[in-house]
Amino acid sequence: MPWLRRCYGWMKVTSEQLKAKISRRRWPPFVDYGKVVRGLNLPNVGKEYLAIVYKYIEEGDHVAETMQETIDFLHDAGFHFCLTSMLRNWKNSMLVDQSDMIHVGGNGWCDVGLLTEEELLLGEGQCR
Repeated sequence: MPWLRRCYGWMKVTSEQLKAKISRRRWPPFVDYGKVVRGLNLPNVGKEYLAIVYKYIEEGDHVAETMQETIDFLHDAGFHFCLTSMLRNWKNSMLVDQSDMIHVGGNGWCDVGLLTEEELLLGEGQCR
């Protein structure tokens, strides 16, 4: 079984904690859809958010064989990869953005073939 990124669970954080720890250029974009208005630049003192906490993975060189082991394992478990899988979603040969995977029966699952590390490592990092 390949090494997969560990998830430590959920935690609550306040808007003040986020503003203090995240540089302004990395804040999520402001959203205003009428009923839904979100953004750290709003006067939302004390607003709580849920955060998913994952193990930090350092940048490093990719090893094609290690990436292919992960791709094959996930494919054998029934997952496919989205049509726009990106190399930037991998760090040190580990998949760090699980939104690249499509679950069994998920949107586009039947239309996607098996991804290979060669496709991922080619060009701009976009496989299809």
